[in-house]
Amino acid sequence: MMGIGGSGSSNDTDDGDDDDEGIPPEQTTIGDQSVDEGSSDDNSSGAGAAGEAAGAAVGGGGAASGGGGAAVGGAAATGGGAAGGGSSSGETKDPEETEEEEKESGGDETNESEPPEDTEPEAEHEPPEPEQPERSEEGDQQDVDEEEEEDDDQEPQEAELVIYTDAWDATGWGIEPVLKKLEQDFGLSFDLSYKLFTPRELDSNDWGSSRYDMPYTQVVELPDDTKLSTSALHVAQELDQDIFRDYLRRLRIAALVEGRNIEDRDLLIELAGDVGFDTDEFDENWYGDIDDIGEFETMPIIQATVGDHEISWSGHLEYGHVYSVLLDNDVLPVGGSSTLNQLVGEYGPVTTTEIEGITGDDREQIEAEVEGRQDVVRVEYGDAGFWDQT
Repeated sequence: MMGIGGSGSSNDTDDGDDDDEGIPPEQTTIGDQSVDEGSSDDNSSGAGAAGEAAGAAVGGGGAASGGGGAAVGGAAATGGGAAGGGSSSGETKDPEETEEEEKESGGDETNESEPPEDTEPEAEHEPPEPEQPERSEEGDQQDVDEEEEEDDDQEPQEAELVIYTDAWDATGWGIEPVLKKLEQDFGLSFDLSYKLFTPRELDSNDWGSSRYDMPYTQVVELPDDTKLSTSALHVAQELDQDIFRDYLRRLRIAALVEGRNIEDRDLLIELAGDVGFDTDEFDENWYGDIDDIGEFETMPIIQATVGDHEISWSGHLEYGHVYSVLLDNDVLPVGGSSTLNQLVGEYGPVTTTEIEGITGDDREQIEAEVEGRQDVVRVEYGDAGFWDQT
Protein backbone atom coordinates (compact mmCIF):
# COMPACT_ATOMS: atom_id res chain seq x y z
CA MET A 1 0.00 0.00 0.00
CA MET A 2 1.42 3.49 -0.90
CA GLY A 3 1.68 6.12 1.84
CA ILE A 4 1.36 9.86 1.36
CA GLY A 5 4.55 11.53 0.29
CA GLY A 6 6.47 8.25 -0.15
CA SER A 7 6.50 4.88 -2.01
CA GLY A 8 7.04 1.24 -1.08
CA SER A 9 6.10 -2.39 -1.99
CA SER A 10 3.22 -4.38 -0.49
CA ASN A 11 5.63 -6.92 0.96
CA ASP A 12 7.35 -4.28 3.02
CA THR A 13 3.98 -3.20 4.36
CA ASP A 14 2.88 -6.71 5.27
CA ASP A 15 6.12 -7.35 7.14
CA GLY A 16 5.57 -4.22 9.09
CA ASP A 17 2.02 -5.29 10.03
CA ASP A 18 3.29 -8.26 12.02
CA ASP A 19 5.56 -6.11 14.16
CA ASP A 20 3.20 -3.17 14.84
CA GLU A 21 0.76 -5.24 16.92
CA GLY A 22 -2.04 -2.78 16.21
CA ILE A 23 -0.39 0.15 17.99
CA PRO A 24 0.01 3.24 15.80
CA PRO A 25 3.43 4.97 15.97
CA GLU A 26 3.76 8.19 17.89
CA GLN A 27 3.71 11.45 15.85
CA THR A 28 5.96 14.42 16.43
CA THR A 29 4.73 17.86 15.43
CA ILE A 30 7.28 20.62 14.63
CA GLY A 31 5.77 23.76 16.04
CA ASP A 32 8.31 26.53 15.24
CA GLN A 33 8.04 26.75 11.47
CA SER A 34 7.45 29.54 8.99
CA VAL A 35 4.00 30.06 7.47
CA ASP A 36 4.54 27.62 4.59
CA GLU A 37 6.18 24.99 6.78
CA GLY A 38 3.37 25.31 9.41
CA SER A 39 0.70 24.60 6.79
CA SER A 40 2.57 21.48 5.69
CA ASP A 41 2.82 20.25 9.31
CA ASP A 42 -0.92 20.75 9.84
CA ASN A 43 -1.73 18.64 6.77
CA SER A 44 0.62 15.90 7.90
CA SER A 45 -0.83 15.83 11.44
CA GLY A 46 -4.38 15.68 10.03
CA ALA A 47 -3.50 12.76 7.78
CA GLY A 48 -1.93 10.85 10.69
CA ALA A 49 -4.95 11.42 12.93
CA ALA A 50 -7.32 10.18 10.24
CA GLY A 51 -5.23 7.03 9.88
CA GLU A 52 -5.36 6.34 13.60
CA ALA A 53 -9.12 6.79 13.71
CA ALA A 54 -9.60 4.40 10.80
CA GLY A 55 -7.35 1.81 12.42
CA ALA A 56 -9.23 2.01 15.69
CA ALA A 57 -12.60 1.55 14.00
CA VAL A 58 -11.52 -1.49 12.08
CA GLY A 59 -9.76 -2.93 15.17
CA GLY A 60 -13.15 -3.22 16.92
CA GLY A 61 -14.31 -5.74 14.24
CA GLY A 62 -11.45 -8.31 14.51
CA ALA A 63 -7.77 -8.86 15.09
CA ALA A 64 -6.85 -9.18 11.42
CA SER A 65 -8.87 -6.16 10.48
CA GLY A 66 -7.39 -4.34 13.47
CA GLY A 67 -3.89 -5.14 12.23
CA GLY A 68 -4.80 -3.83 8.79
CA GLY A 69 -6.29 -0.69 10.31
CA ALA A 70 -3.22 -0.20 12.33
CA ALA A 71 -1.11 -0.62 9.23
CA VAL A 72 -3.26 1.89 7.41
CA GLY A 73 -2.97 4.32 10.30
CA GLY A 74 0.78 3.77 10.46
CA ALA A 75 1.09 4.26 6.72
CA ALA A 76 -0.94 7.42 6.91
CA ALA A 77 1.13 8.71 9.76
CA THR A 78 4.30 7.82 7.95
CA GLY A 79 3.01 9.52 4.80
CA GLY A 80 2.11 12.61 6.76
CA GLY A 81 5.62 12.75 8.22
CA ALA A 82 7.10 12.29 4.77
CA ALA A 83 4.99 15.09 3.35
CA GLY A 84 5.98 17.43 6.19
CA GLY A 85 9.68 16.51 5.94
CA GLY A 86 9.83 16.65 2.16
CA SER A 87 11.14 13.02 1.74
CA SER A 88 10.16 9.37 2.49
CA SER A 89 11.76 5.98 2.40
CA GLY A 90 10.37 2.65 1.26
CA GLU A 91 11.81 0.93 4.31
CA THR A 92 9.82 0.65 7.54
CA LYS A 93 11.84 2.08 10.44
CA ASP A 94 11.63 1.37 14.09
CA PRO A 95 9.33 3.89 15.78
CA GLU A 96 12.00 4.92 18.25
CA GLU A 97 14.48 5.62 15.46
CA THR A 98 11.80 7.54 13.60
CA GLU A 99 11.07 9.60 16.68
CA GLU A 100 14.76 10.38 17.21
CA GLU A 101 15.27 11.34 13.58
CA GLU A 102 12.19 13.55 13.65
CA LYS A 103 13.42 15.23 16.80
CA GLU A 104 16.81 15.88 15.18
CA SER A 105 15.12 17.07 12.00
CA GLY A 106 12.77 19.22 14.02
CA GLY A 107 15.70 20.79 15.84
CA ASP A 108 17.42 21.61 12.58
CA GLU A 109 14.28 23.02 11.01
CA THR A 110 13.56 25.03 14.12
CA ASN A 111 16.98 26.63 13.90
CA GLU A 112 16.49 27.35 10.22
CA SER A 113 13.04 28.87 10.73
CA GLU A 114 14.01 31.08 13.62
CA PRO A 115 14.88 34.57 12.50
CA PRO A 116 18.52 35.42 13.02
CA GLU A 117 19.28 37.35 16.11
CA ASP A 118 20.09 40.97 15.57
CA THR A 119 23.75 41.27 16.13
CA GLU A 120 25.85 44.34 15.74
CA PRO A 121 28.42 44.06 12.98
CA GLU A 122 31.86 43.57 14.26
CA ALA A 123 33.82 46.76 14.33
CA GLU A 124 36.54 46.90 11.79
CA HIS A 125 39.79 46.86 13.59
CA GLU A 126 42.46 49.11 12.19
CA PRO A 127 45.76 47.41 11.75
CA PRO A 128 48.06 48.22 14.60
CA GLU A 129 50.56 50.93 13.89
CA PRO A 130 54.06 49.66 13.53
CA GLU A 131 56.10 50.29 16.58
CA GLN A 132 58.57 53.07 16.18
CA PRO A 133 62.09 52.06 16.95
CA GLU A 134 63.38 53.64 20.07
CA ARG A 135 65.82 56.45 19.39
CA SER A 136 68.83 56.92 21.47
CA GLU A 137 69.83 60.28 22.92
CA GLU A 138 72.69 60.37 20.43
CA GLY A 139 70.21 59.99 17.54
CA ASP A 140 68.03 62.81 18.90
CA GLN A 141 71.03 65.05 19.30
CA GLN A 142 72.10 64.27 15.76
CA ASP A 143 68.68 65.37 14.47
CA VAL A 144 68.97 68.63 16.42
CA ASP A 145 72.43 69.26 14.99
CA GLU A 146 71.20 68.60 11.45
CA GLU A 147 68.28 71.02 11.92
CA GLU A 148 70.66 73.69 13.22
CA GLU A 149 72.89 73.15 10.20
CA GLU A 150 69.89 73.58 7.90
CA ASP A 151 68.98 76.80 9.72
CA ASP A 152 72.54 78.02 9.29
CA ASP A 153 72.37 77.28 5.58
CA GLN A 154 69.21 79.36 5.29
CA GLU A 155 70.48 82.40 7.17
CA PRO A 156 69.58 85.67 5.43
CA GLN A 157 72.22 86.95 3.05
CA GLU A 158 73.21 90.47 2.16
CA ALA A 159 73.41 91.73 -1.38
CA GLU A 160 75.67 94.35 -2.88
CA LEU A 161 74.63 96.02 -6.10
CA VAL A 162 77.26 98.05 -7.94
CA ILE A 163 76.22 100.30 -10.81
CA TYR A 164 78.95 101.20 -13.31
CA THR A 165 77.73 104.44 -14.83
CA ASP A 166 78.43 108.08 -15.58
CA ALA A 167 76.58 111.39 -15.73
CA TRP A 168 75.35 110.87 -19.31
CA ASP A 169 73.89 107.41 -18.68
CA ALA A 170 70.26 107.91 -19.74
CA THR A 171 69.30 104.32 -18.87
CA GLY A 172 70.96 104.65 -15.49
CA TRP A 173 68.82 107.74 -14.91
CA GLY A 174 65.70 105.92 -16.06
CA ILE A 175 66.11 103.02 -13.59
CA GLU A 176 66.48 105.27 -10.54
CA PRO A 177 62.90 104.52 -9.34
CA VAL A 178 63.71 100.79 -9.41
CA LEU A 179 66.94 101.22 -7.46
CA LYS A 180 65.26 103.37 -4.83
CA LYS A 181 62.46 100.85 -4.36
CA LEU A 182 64.99 98.04 -3.90
CA GLU A 183 66.74 100.12 -1.25
CA GLN A 184 63.49 100.76 0.58
CA ASP A 185 62.21 97.17 0.39
CA PHE A 186 65.41 95.31 1.31
CA GLY A 187 66.76 97.86 3.77
CA LEU A 188 69.94 96.82 5.56
CA SER A 189 70.26 93.61 3.54
CA PHE A 190 70.84 95.62 0.36
CA ASP A 191 73.79 97.89 -0.36
CA LEU A 192 73.75 100.09 -3.44
CA SER A 193 76.85 101.86 -4.71
CA TYR A 194 78.04 103.57 -7.88
CA LYS A 195 81.33 103.22 -9.70
CA LEU A 196 82.45 105.33 -12.60
CA PHE A 197 82.66 104.02 -16.08
CA THR A 198 85.61 104.87 -18.29
CA PRO A 199 85.09 108.10 -20.25
CA ARG A 200 83.38 107.29 -23.51
CA GLU A 201 82.11 108.72 -26.72
CA LEU A 202 78.39 109.39 -26.84
CA ASP A 203 76.25 107.82 -29.52
CA SER A 204 73.15 109.89 -30.17
CA ASN A 205 71.33 106.93 -31.73
CA ASP A 206 71.54 104.79 -28.60
CA TRP A 207 71.75 107.51 -26.00
CA GLY A 208 68.14 108.45 -25.35
CA SER A 209 65.66 106.13 -23.69
CA SER A 210 61.89 106.39 -23.96
CA ARG A 211 61.17 103.30 -21.82
CA TYR A 212 61.11 105.23 -18.57
CA ASP A 213 58.93 107.89 -17.04
CA MET A 214 61.75 109.92 -15.55
CA PRO A 215 61.96 113.55 -16.72
CA TYR A 216 64.04 113.80 -19.85
CA THR A 217 64.75 116.35 -22.55
CA GLN A 218 66.09 115.71 -26.00
CA VAL A 219 69.58 117.16 -26.13
CA VAL A 220 70.17 118.97 -29.39
CA GLU A 221 73.91 118.39 -29.52
CA LEU A 222 75.90 115.89 -27.49
CA PRO A 223 79.53 116.45 -26.50
CA ASP A 224 82.23 114.36 -28.12
CA ASP A 225 83.08 112.48 -24.95
CA THR A 226 82.61 112.36 -21.18
CA LYS A 227 86.18 113.14 -20.05
CA LEU A 228 85.54 116.26 -17.94
CA SER A 229 82.37 115.09 -16.20
CA THR A 230 84.06 111.80 -15.34
CA SER A 231 87.04 113.68 -13.88
CA ALA A 232 84.70 115.80 -11.73
CA LEU A 233 82.92 112.70 -10.45
CA HIS A 234 86.24 111.15 -9.44
CA VAL A 235 86.99 114.27 -7.37
CA ALA A 236 83.62 114.06 -5.65
CA GLN A 237 84.10 110.36 -4.93
CA GLU A 238 87.45 111.00 -3.26
CA LEU A 239 86.25 113.96 -1.20
CA ASP A 240 82.97 112.57 0.15
CA GLN A 241 81.31 109.30 -0.82
CA ASP A 242 77.88 110.36 0.44
CA ILE A 243 77.81 113.70 -1.37
CA PHE A 244 79.17 111.94 -4.46
CA ARG A 245 75.78 110.31 -5.07
CA ASP A 246 74.03 113.68 -4.79
CA TYR A 247 76.56 115.16 -7.21
CA LEU A 248 76.01 112.39 -9.75
CA ARG A 249 72.28 113.06 -9.56
CA ARG A 250 72.78 116.83 -9.98
CA LEU A 251 74.93 116.31 -13.08
CA ARG A 252 72.30 114.03 -14.62
CA ILE A 253 69.55 116.56 -13.98
CA ALA A 254 71.67 119.26 -15.63
CA ALA A 255 72.53 117.15 -18.66
CA LEU A 256 69.43 115.01 -19.21
CA VAL A 257 66.63 117.21 -17.87
CA GLU A 258 67.89 120.79 -18.34
CA GLY A 259 69.77 120.00 -21.54
CA ARG A 260 73.03 121.66 -20.46
CA ASN A 261 76.46 120.64 -21.67
CA ILE A 262 78.19 119.58 -18.48
CA GLU A 263 81.51 118.89 -20.22
CA ASP A 264 82.73 122.22 -18.89
CA ARG A 265 85.05 122.53 -15.90
CA ASP A 266 83.62 125.77 -14.52
CA LEU A 267 80.05 124.44 -14.70
CA LEU A 268 81.11 121.20 -13.02
CA ILE A 269 82.69 123.10 -10.10
CA GLU A 270 79.60 125.32 -9.80
CA LEU A 271 77.30 122.28 -9.62
CA ALA A 272 79.58 120.75 -6.99
CA GLY A 273 78.90 123.78 -4.81
CA ASP A 274 75.12 123.22 -5.27
CA VAL A 275 75.25 119.87 -3.48
CA GLY A 276 77.53 120.90 -0.62
CA PHE A 277 81.13 120.66 -1.77
CA ASP A 278 83.56 123.48 -1.12
CA THR A 279 84.22 124.78 -4.61
CA ASP A 280 87.82 125.85 -3.86
CA GLU A 281 88.65 122.45 -2.41
CA PHE A 282 86.96 120.78 -5.32
CA ASP A 283 89.02 122.82 -7.81
CA GLU A 284 92.27 122.10 -5.98
CA ASN A 285 91.60 118.37 -6.07
CA TRP A 286 90.73 118.30 -9.72
CA TYR A 287 91.39 114.83 -10.94
CA GLY A 288 93.20 115.97 -14.07
CA ASP A 289 92.66 115.16 -17.66
CA ILE A 290 91.81 111.58 -18.54
CA ASP A 291 93.19 110.49 -21.88
CA ASP A 292 91.79 106.96 -22.00
CA ILE A 293 88.54 106.61 -23.89
CA GLY A 294 86.53 103.44 -23.44
CA GLU A 295 84.58 101.73 -26.17
CA PHE A 296 80.88 102.39 -26.30
CA GLU A 297 78.94 99.82 -24.30
CA THR A 298 75.38 99.37 -23.18
CA MET A 299 74.97 101.35 -19.98
CA PRO A 300 74.80 100.89 -17.11
CA ILE A 301 76.76 97.79 -16.25
CA ILE A 302 75.35 96.24 -13.09
CA GLN A 303 77.25 93.85 -10.87
CA ALA A 304 75.36 92.07 -8.07
CA THR A 305 77.24 90.14 -5.38
CA VAL A 306 75.44 87.84 -2.95
CA GLY A 307 77.85 85.89 -0.77
CA ASP A 308 80.13 84.03 -3.17
CA HIS A 309 77.75 84.46 -6.10
CA GLU A 310 78.24 87.17 -8.69
CA ILE A 311 75.59 88.11 -11.22
CA SER A 312 76.15 90.62 -14.00
CA TRP A 313 73.91 92.26 -16.57
CA SER A 314 73.68 95.56 -18.38
CA GLY A 315 71.09 97.99 -19.64
CA HIS A 316 67.45 97.74 -18.70
CA LEU A 317 66.62 96.80 -15.11
CA GLU A 318 63.26 95.40 -13.99
CA TYR A 319 62.29 95.44 -10.34
CA GLY A 320 60.56 92.04 -10.46
CA HIS A 321 63.61 90.37 -11.98
CA VAL A 322 66.04 91.73 -9.39
CA TYR A 323 63.60 90.98 -6.57
CA SER A 324 63.38 87.32 -7.64
CA VAL A 325 67.15 86.99 -7.97
CA LEU A 326 67.69 88.36 -4.47
CA LEU A 327 65.04 86.11 -2.91
CA ASP A 328 66.47 83.04 -4.67
CA ASN A 329 69.78 83.84 -3.01
CA ASP A 330 68.25 84.19 0.49
CA VAL A 331 68.29 87.99 0.57
CA LEU A 332 65.19 88.95 2.52
CA PRO A 333 63.21 92.20 2.14
CA VAL A 334 63.66 93.56 5.66
CA GLY A 335 63.08 97.21 4.87
CA GLY A 336 60.13 99.21 6.08
CA SER A 337 57.87 101.84 4.61
CA SER A 338 58.95 105.46 4.72
CA THR A 339 56.79 108.51 5.02
CA LEU A 340 56.58 111.02 2.21
CA ASN A 341 58.61 113.49 4.23
CA GLN A 342 61.33 110.87 4.80
CA LEU A 343 61.53 110.05 1.10
CA VAL A 344 61.88 113.71 0.17
CA GLY A 345 64.51 114.21 2.85
CA GLU A 346 66.54 111.19 1.71
CA TYR A 347 66.30 111.53 -2.07
CA GLY A 348 65.36 115.16 -2.74
CA PRO A 349 65.19 116.67 -5.19
CA VAL A 350 63.00 113.70 -6.07
CA THR A 351 60.46 113.26 -8.83
CA THR A 352 56.83 112.24 -8.49
CA THR A 353 57.70 109.21 -10.65
CA GLU A 354 60.24 108.02 -8.09
CA ILE A 355 57.86 108.44 -5.15
CA GLU A 356 55.18 106.61 -7.10
CA GLY A 357 57.59 103.77 -7.85
CA ILE A 358 58.48 103.41 -4.16
CA THR A 359 55.06 103.72 -2.55
CA GLY A 360 52.76 102.53 -5.33
CA ASP A 361 50.44 105.48 -4.70
CA ASP A 362 48.65 107.36 -7.46
CA ARG A 363 50.48 110.37 -8.93
CA GLU A 364 47.61 112.76 -8.31
CA GLN A 365 47.33 111.59 -4.72
CA ILE A 366 51.07 112.08 -4.17
CA GLU A 367 51.11 115.57 -5.66
CA ALA A 368 48.06 116.64 -3.68
CA GLU A 369 49.64 115.43 -0.44
CA VAL A 370 53.03 117.00 -1.15
CA GLU A 371 51.62 120.36 -2.15
CA GLY A 372 49.77 120.57 1.15
CA ARG A 373 52.99 120.34 3.17
CA GLN A 374 54.88 123.37 4.43
CA ASP A 375 58.18 121.49 4.82
CA VAL A 376 58.26 120.36 1.17
CA VAL A 377 58.72 122.68 -1.79
CA ARG A 378 58.45 122.19 -5.52
CA VAL A 379 61.56 123.06 -7.53
CA GLU A 380 61.84 123.36 -11.30
CA TYR A 381 64.65 121.98 -13.46
CA GLY A 382 64.08 122.65 -17.11
CA ASP A 383 60.50 121.74 -17.78
CA ALA A 384 60.26 119.18 -14.98
CA GLY A 385 59.16 119.57 -11.39
CA PHE A 386 60.94 118.00 -8.41
CA TRP A 387 60.20 117.88 -4.67
CA ASP A 388 62.73 118.97 -2.09
CA GLN A 389 62.81 120.06 1.53
CA THR A 390 62.54 123.76 2.36
